[in-house]
Amino acid sequence: MSNSKTPIYDSLSGMILPDPKVRNAPASYRMVFMQAIKQKILAFCLLLNMAAHAQKVFNIADYGAKGDGIASNTKAIQNAVNACAKSGGGTVLIPQGSFVTGSVQLFSDINVCLSAGAKLLGVKDNNEYLHQKDFGFSGMGAGNKTGILFA
Repeated sequence: MSNSKTPIYDSLSGMILPDPKVRNAPASYRMVFMQAIKQKILAFCLLLNMAAHAQKVFNIADYGAKGDGIASNTKAIQNAVNACAKSGGGTVLIPQGSFVTGSVQLFSDINVCLSAGAKLLGVKDNNEYLHQKDFGFSGMGAGNKTGILFA
């Protein structure tokens, strides 16, 4: 006769069930118990996966952007976005400052995060805005140019 303190192996679930209440429980209870265990294991695996694929941060300042409100940063910002896209996605960080830019093309799986005190300003040079064909809108302005950010 087995001791109630001795764990036994449950062939249905493949687990060691030390508690006699669980060990001697009907199969339906053991199935619910197993579902709860499986859910916890799945949640743990998902957390590990998320940690393994943590999104990278691409600071536009690291790509030469200057937040002085004067210099054009279109190329630096686009280079940060391109590097982010090439790595499989992540966050493009715009730090505190006033960054002048023309059109920047965004891609899938990219987040743009503006830090506190960060501003994106449109450049005055029309040549830094991408030309868009068959693009219409109502109101004043140049109807064939895109805005600062587009996807």
